[in-house]
Amino acid sequence: MADVRLILIRHGETQWNREGRVQGYHADSPLTEAGRRQAHALAERLARERVDALYASDTGRTRRTAGPIGEATGLRVVHDAGLRERNYGAFEGRTFAEVERDFPAEYGRFHTRDPDYVPPGGESATQFRDRVMAALERNAAIRSPTRASITSATLAGAGCSRPGATSLTFLPRASTSPSV
Repeated sequence: MADVRLILIRHGETQWNREGRVQGYHADSPLTEAGRRQAHALAERLARERVDALYASDTGRTRRTAGPIGEATGLRVVHDAGLRERNYGAFEGRTFAEVERDFPAEYGRFHTRDPDYVPPGGESATQFRDRVMAALERNAAIRSPTRASITSATLAGAGCSRPGATSLTFLPRASTSPSV
C-alpha cells in the first residue's frame, strides 16, 4: 500500500467545548459562531491545497465543519461513523467535575490513562484507536487518495486538541502506528 498523506482536522469549537463538557461518540453539540468562522477559514486555506478526498465522521459538529471545506474544494464529503470521537459512555454530556462527582472511582481510573480502561458504557483508548485505524485503512483502500483531509471529532482523543490542521503520514498498522 502506498503512503497516504492525511491532513487531520478537528471540528470547530462547539458550545460544549466552551462549557468543558465531554462530547464523545454519541453526544453532540452545535458549533459556536467562533467554530463556524474556524470552519470557513480552514475551508479557504484548504481550497489552495491539493486534496484528493474529504472524509468526516457523521456527527453534526463534523458535518458542519466539513461542509464548508467540501464546498471550497469541490469535493464530496464521505461520512464514516468509524471516525467518530472516542465513546466515553456515561461521561458524555457531563463536565469533568460532574464525572468526578458522579463516578469518582471511574474518574480516577480514567485519569491513569490506562489504554485498556473502558468508561461505563464506553470504549477503551485501544478500542478507539483500532476503530479509527480500521476506518482510515478502509477509506484509503477503497478510494486510494494520495492526499486526504479527515474532519473528525476523533482528533481530540488522538492528540490534536485544537481546531486546525495537522499533517500525518499514514502507514498500515503492521508497519507502524501513526504519529502526529
